[in-house]
This record gives sequence, C-alpha cells and structure tokens, in this order.
Amino acid sequence: MFIFHKMTNGQLIFRPVRWPFEFEFRPNIIEDPPLAVQNLSDQFTPEGAAVIERAKEHARKYKHSHISPEHLLLSIVEVGGPEALKILQRGRATPAQVTLLIQHHLREGDNNIPADQLNFSERGKRVLEAARLESVRVQSPHIEPRHILLGLSKVHNTVAAAVLGAVDLKGDEAFS
Repeated sequence: MFIFHKMTNGQLIFRPVRWPFEFEFRPNIIEDPPLAVQNLSDQFTPEGAAVIERAKEHARKYKHSHISPEHLLLSIVEVGGPEALKILQRGRATPAQVTLLIQHHLREGDNNIPADQLNFSERGKRVLEAARLESVRVQSPHIEPRHILLGLSKVHNTVAAAVLGAVDLKGDEAFS
C-alpha cells in the first residue's frame, strides 16, 4: 500500500505505508491549498490587483484556458504602475518591445471560459507564490507589481522569463 503526495511543484510522489499505523484502504492525496485570488484586496495592492484582472482579460482575449505568466507580464507592462515600468526600462527593450515579444509567442486558443472561472496555470501559480515570498522577504504587507515581475523572472521555462532574460532583466540585482 502506498500514500500519494502532491508536491508544490505539481509532481506526484508516493511512498510505502508503514503497517499498521498509516494503513488506509485508498490513496490519500494531499493537495496544495488553492490560490485565493477572489478577494484581491487582501493580498495585493490596488496596482497588483489591476495586474491580475488585466491578466484575466488577456487570457480571455486569447481564448486561453488558464492565466499564464505571459498574461501576467503583458498586464504588468500595461497597468503595472510607475515602479514596475521603471524596472522594465532598465532592460534593453522598451515596454512596447516587451509587449511585442510576448504577443509574438501567444497563439489564439479555442476556449471561451468566463472570467470568474479562469484559474492560473501551474507556472502562473508558481509566479504568484514567488511574488508572495518576495513581498514577505521585503516585509511588504501586500503583493505589488514589482514583486510579480520578480516572480516572473524567477520561474524558469516560461516565455515571460525568457523575454525578461533576453532584455537583461534577470537576477535580483536587476530588480533592486
């Protein structure tokens, strides 16, 4: 008999059960708690909440089934506020060029999901978790667009991270 565990990175692992203390008749799946973004004002600044809402709009515009890191980067460029734009301008590309790089990689899907039913992709969740950890690290009570931007650069294997890396916005020193 095995117990299954779902790790924060989405990987399922299983381990043997020690008889008789952990015996169960069916697998026990432990999942991460869902990311609560319904009440954005609790976790995000107004600018951060605007980034999340705009990312939802981008996901619906492209008819995607999930909110991805690319939608988050597009929304930061559009509504991220002056602090996030100042960070973006440190790179080798203008915000308009960053937008074009992201849009070049986004393909239109075939899903028409209502905005209230859109969820984050696994990588999108990891970006927001990295943003939350960054806000805790700098002792900020809320997640700001600059924290999301840093989270985008820390979650690898995404188009958004590749674009940020291509314009020399990678590593903590680029965001300080």
